[in-house]
Amino acid sequence: MINLHPSGCRALLGLAVTLSLAPYASAQAGEGGLPPSFTRELAADAPAELMPAVDAAALLAEDEANAGKLGPFRFGWGHEVALGLENAGLWEDLLDGERLWRLRIESPGAWSLNLIFDRYVLPQGARLFVHNDAGRVLGAFTSAMNQPHGMFATEPLAGDALTLEYVEPQAGPMGELRLKQVVHAYRDILGEDAKRSGGTAKSGSCNINVNCPLGANWQDQKRSVARLVMGGVLCSGALINNTAQDGRQFFLTANHCYSGNPATWIFQFNYESATCSGTTGTPQSVSGSILRTKNAIADHCLVEISQPIPAAYNVYLSGWSRSTTPSTTSTGIHHPQGDIKKICQDINALTATTFGGAPCWRVASWEYGVTEGGSSGSPLYDQNKRIVGQLYGGQATCSYLFNDYYGRFDQSWPSGLKNFLDPLGLSPLTLDGTYPGGGVPAPYCTSKPNSNGFSPQISYYGSPSLALNNFAVDCFGGIPNSNCVLFWGTAKASQPFYGGTLCVSPPLVREPLKKFDSLGYVAYPITIQPAWVGTTLYYQFWGRDPAHPDGTGVLLSNALEVPYKN
Repeated sequence: MINLHPSGCRALLGLAVTLSLAPYASAQAGEGGLPPSFTRELAADAPAELMPAVDAAALLAEDEANAGKLGPFRFGWGHEVALGLENAGLWEDLLDGERLWRLRIESPGAWSLNLIFDRYVLPQGARLFVHNDAGRVLGAFTSAMNQPHGMFATEPLAGDALTLEYVEPQAGPMGELRLKQVVHAYRDILGEDAKRSGGTAKSGSCNINVNCPLGANWQDQKRSVARLVMGGVLCSGALINNTAQDGRQFFLTANHCYSGNPATWIFQFNYESATCSGTTGTPQSVSGSILRTKNAIADHCLVEISQPIPAAYNVYLSGWSRSTTPSTTSTGIHHPQGDIKKICQDINALTATTFGGAPCWRVASWEYGVTEGGSSGSPLYDQNKRIVGQLYGGQATCSYLFNDYYGRFDQSWPSGLKNFLDPLGLSPLTLDGTYPGGGVPAPYCTSKPNSNGFSPQISYYGSPSLALNNFAVDCFGGIPNSNCVLFWGTAKASQPFYGGTLCVSPPLVREPLKKFDSLGYVAYPITIQPAWVGTTLYYQFWGRDPAHPDGTGVLLSNALEVPYKN
């Protein structure tokens, strides 16, 4: 017999939990790790908040009466709540110098639950985990997810109960965390029924998986397409390239899909079956976006995703065409009824028409596959694999494969799209797609949360090109009207510095002193030198923060790696 000290038992328990969770790794981008309750003994169970009953049958009847593609596809009912660190849950001091807050959410009968926070301001060192009773964990979410608007959301997790575990240093400032909405899924959008019983897919039987033979030549474009979750409704859409080809995360969907606040939208990439016959998949998600333009003229909506999409997602930025010549063949990639990714194709030429008063491309009939509710906003590609429109509506179903309508890209172009997809003012008729990275500036390192609770974020606009010479480095989340400096060097660093991290290795070059504006924003246009071409420089912001609780009075952003080119 081998006797183990209790701490050794807990260590083995943590290892066992880690191994058992391996197939269920978090699908929403976070820092990883395990909630404290998984690896240590705690004083009590998390207190539970019970949501009111949801009449699923009545909601499904409403949906049936309003069936179609003229709105986002509803799958969940949002319980409005106001549950935060001060008025709900249980606090407990841990022996390692941290404090833990826990809250359990129960909504009986839900297929899944997703959460919307109207207050999310985490101090440095804090971590938020969300997990279900099956051991699926989201997080850790940290101060890196702080945004100036102070909101956040989580993707749907299977089951009718979730537990929140929030950890922060006892010696540091208290974070701000308030849950605004608990979305009870009365529809199975995660394929749980298929996973449990080998059941059929959620969408119509005529739909075709994107990894069937029909999709063999669309393996780049499929990586653009995502399921868009907006509280209790969903649509489809796609990442789209711009003329600077700088990797900005623009996402095109439909104006009629617009619901809730884009700051809390969830973008789920790679939600597909690896096989032609599969019925389930695991999405890879990021949270939050900024509205750039939307217009009912041709039913477009363009947002820019806030959270950096991890390189491991291997996403693609689709090309586009604003030609007025109808496509000779057309292909759609989408998430019908929120199902795994599907593909459909019309082998005949499009026709120009109007639908709901909007100029559209009409698909007269689908030879392969179809669209359904939930497909709204999805891209339509021409024979050259460029987006020519996004799904507005139509009558097509598996039993009636006729008449789908896509808002025309060429009509949306002068109504807002050109302002963001043509930053160089080149006015091309077409633009091919590309994979991000390689010659594109990329953020790295971690910013220091400021005294207002925000993490200053470094960014850029333009292109790091000597020929274009329109490049600038900017920052938002600073202390309004306070002094700041952009500094740079030729190598990365990661060392403690005034309560934050120095991300650039000395020797350092300082740009002239500036001030953050009244909204905490500043920009530095960069004059690119010929000697910089083919080299990489590293940038970071320093600023004044007199009210910072650590007493240093210093603000530090994260950093930006910039590869310069001709």
